[in-house]
Order: sequence, then C-alpha cells, then structure tokens
Amino acid sequence: MLKKAKVLHALVFVSVFFFTFGSYAFAYNNADNMCGTWSSPGSIDYRFITDTPSDYRTIFGTAVVGWNNTPTKINLYHDYSEKSFNLFGIYNEEGSNMGRAFLYCTIFTSKANNGTAGLNNLWFYNYSGSLNKTNLQINTALHEIGHFIGLGHSTVSPTVMWATGLYTDTVPLQDDINGVNALYP
Repeated sequence: MLKKAKVLHALVFVSVFFFTFGSYAFAYNNADNMCGTWSSPGSIDYRFITDTPSDYRTIFGTAVVGWNNTPTKINLYHDYSEKSFNLFGIYNEEGSNMGRAFLYCTIFTSKANNGTAGLNNLWFYNYSGSLNKTNLQINTALHEIGHFIGLGHSTVSPTVMWATGLYTDTVPLQDDINGVNALYP
C-alpha cells in the first residue's frame, strides 16, 4: 500500500513539473472530429461555396491572414480556379453552433485530403449580444479553420481553439500557435 502511494506521489510530481516547466499546447489534434494533418501544410488551398456572401468571404479572408501570419508552417491560399475540394462558406442551422468544420483523410491514413469550414449564418443573423459581431465572426472563422488544419479543442481560455466561449480575438493566440507547431514541427 505504501509503495502505491509513493508511485502516485511520484506521478503527481512529474505531472506538475511537466505542466509547470514544459513547453506545451492544449490545442492538439484530438478526437473532436479531426482525423489527422495535412501532408503539405505550407500549401493548403481552399475555395468558397458559390453562394457565400461577400461579407463572409471577407471574414474568412481575415481569418486566413491571421493563420498565415503566425510563426508556423501553415499557409492557406484561395484557389481562384475553383478546383479545390476544400470548401469555406456558410450554412443555416437552428441551434447554438456558431460554426463547424470537418477534415477528411485518405482511407487507412491520418493524412488530410480535403476539408470544410463554415459559419452558421442563422446564428449570427440572430445574434443580439454586446460583443462586436464582426470580431466574433472572425474568431469563429479562426476556430473553424483551426479544426480544418487539424487542431482539436483547447482547454486554455482564452484561445481561438477553446470550445466554450464567446471571444473576439481576431488572431490566433500563443496556445493555438503552439498546437499548430506541435502538429507540424
């Protein structure tokens, strides 16, 4: 019994030491709905769903610039030829989801081959809170693009990848960047 207590204390000490002095990120790829990572994170293309309004295209464009300006290997670019299978846009759905994203992988691998990121137009249309709506939309686009590039939810608040909060950050924060750099070293 005493031996088990010593082992438990040692594990607690190592855990506290690691989380206190280690460099880590909580926004790692996880089981949310993400399957893996991109083979070429420096050249991920996307296009807009045809009926995406111009204001939402601007929102996504701002979020893309936010991710592209991070010190990571991520580089997203708009495919104006409209041939990309990666889609950004809007959808209309009742409920509390402000956005959604999916990442699809090649069968039997953990390598992404296409994905989607979308904002819930109906949710934002009905939004009447005190936060700046445009910044909230940019934050949501950043969050969904974070999933699109392979990140899961973070337990750190505030971060772009934190799942339970209304934030108006318009650029990825340090834990978000740490998560990307952990996925794409």
